[in-house]
Amino acid sequence: GLASTIKVAGVAYAGALAMLYTFQRRVMYFPGEAAEVANASTMRARHGAAVEGIVDVFVPVKDGSGAVVHGYYLPPLPLARDRTTLVLFHGNAGHVAHRIWLCAALRTATGGCGVAIMDYRGYGRSDPRYAPAEVARAS
Repeated sequence: GLASTIKVAGVAYAGALAMLYTFQRRVMYFPGEAAEVANASTMRARHGAAVEGIVDVFVPVKDGSGAVVHGYYLPPLPLARDRTTLVLFHGNAGHVAHRIWLCAALRTATGGCGVAIMDYRGYGRSDPRYAPAEVARAS
């Protein structure tokens, strides 16, 4: 009857909440796999002149963890009047290789400015290690 239907619905709801709690980080963050992230030479082969001069960038994180974050750097075009470099951090889904089209579009739209795009720790080819103090704060 109605009581058993309500009981089943309650158990199903509690199970769904437990699953969401258990897997909440996977629901919020979609970092992609490191193997999916192409190196700069592969990006040049795929996108040609749109990413002229692209290089891989690896930046050490100065927090004692030994972590290194990865990104791409598209230098200003040779004829660019403005030698500014824009720094781009993407959102919670994907990695830098998914956003290379945006880097190329920004460089074109700005008349040739440089563009640097970096992944967060644990995204793409960036190291997922955190400093002990950060791990303690997150616990």
